[in-house]
Amino acid sequence: MRPALLITALLFATPAPASTQATADFVHKASTTSLFEIESSQLALQKSQDPAVRAFAQKMVDDVTKSQAALQTAVNAAAGAPQPDIMLDAARQADVDALTNATPGGFDHLYAELQVHAHEDAVHLYGDYARSGDDAALRAYAGDALPAVQDHLAQIETIAGQKP
Repeated sequence: MRPALLITALLFATPAPASTQATADFVHKASTTSLFEIESSQLALQKSQDPAVRAFAQKMVDDVTKSQAALQTAVNAAAGAPQPDIMLDAARQADVDALTNATPGGFDHLYAELQVHAHEDAVHLYGDYARSGDDAALRAYAGDALPAVQDHLAQIETIAGQKP
């Protein structure tokens, strides 16, 4: 094979660049946080008697389901990014288990506390990736999603402030 032809063949045979660890971490954390927000909010819709908590929980289920679809679209457009997680990680599963086992009187407080922490983490995750992520499609997704995550954080902080 001639050298020019060999080089051309090698260029076209080279796979797309693999995602970096930062991209893989972002997809993992974004997807597990979303799963947690949905699963815990579905529990809140079943267990909470507080109208503010129930309204927030429904908003989480609706908004985060849409955000998960947008994440999937961004992952599909990203070069070699891993697929979003479809199961909770151990830490988030432990949080869901704690909510499942919470007493009726303690559920709303625990739900609000866990949502505050999850949203604080998400604000940092999305903000950092939007500023310096290495994949353009995921960076755009993070930047587009960040205002909603910040809004959710403000809402749950208000609700958490009303809990004893």
